[in-house]
Amino acid sequence: MKLTFNFDKKFSEVFLSLKIPFFQKTFRVFIQLYDSPNQYTFGFSAKCKDSRYVLFADYDDLEQGEVEKDIIWLQKFFNLGDFYLFQLDRPNSFHAICLDKFSLRRAYSILKESCCDTAFVNSPKFFKGRSWVLRFEGKGERKPPKFLKILEGKNNEREKSTAHRVFLEKWYSVPVKRYFLEDNEVLLNLVKYNTANRTQAKN
Repeated sequence: MKLTFNFDKKFSEVFLSLKIPFFQKTFRVFIQLYDSPNQYTFGFSAKCKDSRYVLFADYDDLEQGEVEKDIIWLQKFFNLGDFYLFQLDRPNSFHAICLDKFSLRRAYSILKESCCDTAFVNSPKFFKGRSWVLRFEGKGERKPPKFLKILEGKNNEREKSTAHRVFLEKWYSVPVKRYFLEDNEVLLNLVKYNTANRTQAKN
């Protein structure tokens, strides 16, 4: 019987492996250490008043060109409309928003086919509001996301969220056009949440 222990300081990860010789099996335990939440910030929810969802995406450790390629593929494969791209104040980190409305199950199935952060894709399973949330304010020393560009889609015939469109116009000064088919709802869920992940800005 052999016990091995590995510790990765960069990611604060611990691996415990226990080999059982008679059964030719290895029992492995993975432990991840992270800071407890200690910083409040504000975000807005992908959920609409009628319990439908717009598409939110959170990309980490991907260059802008790769993010745009992923979004363009999603637009073609799922016949999606315009995406609004935002950059965070750390390298290769982006948010993307599409105002098309879907059921929770359908929105989840689309995001699973994307290259965005896996933990973000699965976040509605753990968030009590059963929704995706994107930050719109600063976080610790970190600055709010900054609007970059619009990636136009060929299909804008699905119903759009008016509340999310108005929020992008008012908060980010995004030049969002009025769409032919909108739900005309104006209520948007804003979320105050606690986080300690990457709260310090990089020089």
